[in-house]
Amino acid sequence: MTERQRTAYCRANGLQWSGGRESFIAAYEARNDAIVQFFANRNEPHRLLVLPDLDEAPPKPTWEALCNFLEAWSTCPSNRALPRVRSHTKKKCEARERPTSLPAPPSVLDRYKAKVRAHLETEKQADTKPPKPPKRTHKVLTSAEKKKLRRAYPSQNAPTWHPLCKPRHPRGVLYNRIPKSGSASIMSWMSGQLNETARYKFGQPVTDVTWWTPHVAKHRWLDPGDLRTYLARLATYGKKSKFVTQRHVYYPQGVEKVHADGVALVNLIRDPIDRCISRYNYEAFYKKRIPAVDFDACLDGGRCAFRNWDLGTEKHRYQDFPVPKRKEGATDQEWDLFLQLSYNESMKLLSDECHDYTTRWFCGHGPECRDPARPDVALSIAKRNVRERYAHVGVLEDLENTAQLFRLLLPDFFEGDPARDPDETDFPSLHQSVPKDRVKGGKSKSAPLSPHNLELLYEINSQDMELYYYILELHQKRVRVCLRTNGDAPGKNHGEDGEVPAWAAHDVDAILGA
Repeated sequence: MTERQRTAYCRANGLQWSGGRESFIAAYEARNDAIVQFFANRNEPHRLLVLPDLDEAPPKPTWEALCNFLEAWSTCPSNRALPRVRSHTKKKCEARERPTSLPAPPSVLDRYKAKVRAHLETEKQADTKPPKPPKRTHKVLTSAEKKKLRRAYPSQNAPTWHPLCKPRHPRGVLYNRIPKSGSASIMSWMSGQLNETARYKFGQPVTDVTWWTPHVAKHRWLDPGDLRTYLARLATYGKKSKFVTQRHVYYPQGVEKVHADGVALVNLIRDPIDRCISRYNYEAFYKKRIPAVDFDACLDGGRCAFRNWDLGTEKHRYQDFPVPKRKEGATDQEWDLFLQLSYNESMKLLSDECHDYTTRWFCGHGPECRDPARPDVALSIAKRNVRERYAHVGVLEDLENTAQLFRLLLPDFFEGDPARDPDETDFPSLHQSVPKDRVKGGKSKSAPLSPHNLELLYEINSQDMELYYYILELHQKRVRVCLRTNGDAPGKNHGEDGEVPAWAAHDVDAILGA
């Protein structure tokens, strides 16, 4: 306060002013004493505002004292809320007892961890809703378009007496699908074939085959206890009806024998390098759980540290996390934690799936499939399982003939309309573009990889590459023998009594050169 302001204050209040800070304080205290005496003469408490040290005082009691003072002079605001605090004070300015101790509220991290634990403990029940069948195009194709249409080789002349082409009649079919290998397309086709098979083969309006989707656990690798539970549930399915079931799970040893009529396994693979790149694009540009940059930048920048991966860091239990919901009051902190957890999970999953993943998938759950000292053992077991345990393992690059072989080998499930062979219109999802709302920065996938990064992926997927070409050769042999029939129609080269010719009477291993 300036000297002029102090003089004016003293004159207004009838006080003497002799200058200096001490005189002003004395004059101010005299005026306060006069106010106190005024209320004392009326037998009322004085209404002066006395505040504690504001640097140490708790905010709410200080605010109440200020509000009491303002209310005494009829200027207390109607809204008594403490500024910048969401909780509201009481409407009346009475003194409130402060609790001696309050439990600390849970942090954002603790609240979200509780949600994650509840999410993990929730076990979904198996459902019976099959995938939606594909919507075949009704477009009238020109003759030129019909010629370009990719079709499977016809199956009407397949030598069903041949060991490679002999139909099977199991109680159920298990598709232990490999991630990012076209499984959504082939499952959609399978779903449509079930009802077509019921109509054309069995004269039923609707199929009696049940499509089971189990939710034993959110894991692709099963420990012995989980594996026993999983196989027991498949056995339960078989007691109820014929079934088709699918899930992301490594080859479950013993699944073929859970029912007296057997359970047939089928699968679909993809070039390992293409599958790795597809997984990266899915995480970065579709799910957006990792930064949407080119795969090259991720590898060169060290974020995708693939050279540091080993079998000891394999994620046996893949986990998705509950997505925070804004409508339920999710905070920015909770979203940040969710993105961090999802990022870490996605990077670990990406590293797993780009290191000989298909070999471990077909090898199974045993420790011999994860022995870094004997990597060839896992590859040998994977080849044997593909050769002996599966009805057929097709390839995504030849999806039409893969579907045709499924029709031939498992006719009770997928034969469908005998007059119609699969073509590329049966798999529309393979030709769909990424939705616009999923594209970030105008990109839906990475640019082609640089030669040195391609070389890295080939190096760390050497076993998968060998297994891929092994399965591709088996698939091509079946296509030649069963669909193109080596130029032989049914019955040709048979004996007079229809017996199998001597040249065809070999076991499967000998035919495949195993």
